[in-house]
Amino acid sequence: MKTKLNRLVVLAVLTCVTVAAWYAWAGPRRAETYEIHPNVSVPFGYTPTIDNYRLVDLVEELIAQNNDTANQLAYISEKLDSLDAKLTGLTRRMARIERALGIQPPPPPVVARQGEPNQPPVLRQPYPLTPQR
Repeated sequence: MKTKLNRLVVLAVLTCVTVAAWYAWAGPRRAETYEIHPNVSVPFGYTPTIDNYRLVDLVEELIAQNNDTANQLAYISEKLDSLDAKLTGLTRRMARIERALGIQPPPPPVVARQGEPNQPPVLRQPYPLTPQR
């Protein structure tokens, strides 16, 4: 019995030593650090700079394009204002002519709702667009 117990103790100690050795060898690794030493040769007197003249030219070109666009928008706005004034004058003139001839102004369009509440309203013309015979 003593021999069996001694063998068991030796086997247990051997197992513990094997596990400890394996854990030390294959266990958690430490973080490895790498050092990089770049060797770049630069000519004497060279200083890396941004080409400022090129940037200034690009900015001036963008400003010129912006000014052109602003001028075009101002021109379009003036044209639209003049068209609006002409249309307002024509509307007044037509209203005077219709009043002088006794023509009744057309009623506003009637909005007809469909059966579905989420459907957009449909505009119906209250008078026919083509003359009826």
